Amino acid sequence: MKKFYLLTTMLLVVLFSAKSQVYPSTIGLRTSAGNYGIGPEISFQQGLGDLNRVEVGAGFSTDNNFNRLGISGAFHVLGDIESGFSWFAGPGAQVWMYSFSAAINGDQLVRDGSAVGAALGAQVGVEYDFNEEVDLPFTVSVDSRPMFNFVRDYSGFEFTLGVSIRYTF
Repeated sequence: MKKFYLLTTMLLVVLFSAKSQVYPSTIGLRTSAGNYGIGPEISFQQGLGDLNRVEVGAGFSTDNNFNRLGISGAFHVLGDIESGFSWFAGPGAQVWMYSFSAAINGDQLVRDGSAVGAALGAQVGVEYDFNEEVDLPFTVSVDSRPMFNFVRDYSGFEFTLGVSIRYTF
């Protein structure tokens, strides 16, 4: 129990001592790959004060049997690492539609179907701000989205890695 209190206290100290810059708005492209395919996403971020922001995205992904089209959202807490570098983390969710050419439904092989799904999880990453060092209005980031899917026959853990570039304004 002492470890839990110590970890919670350390997390709160880090969160309240963070001084990262949150831009009023950013827009850009995020591309990701994971166990549900690879694909691009148009991403928009809106600052909510000095240390928080909301990110929403619309994108698609594909792999051998699946095509997905959906929206995602996350709330981020930001903190500084070093000049120009910062970290972000927070809860996230996704809602999407997918189509498949072959899938297993119970014990049967189903061909050419579709479904709607949702996932809850988090988004965690690091980003570099080019405004701080070379006066360019762009950020680049690397992140992960561990999520748990709620889909009829495909519920389970999903993990994606993403790379983003965004214009800041």
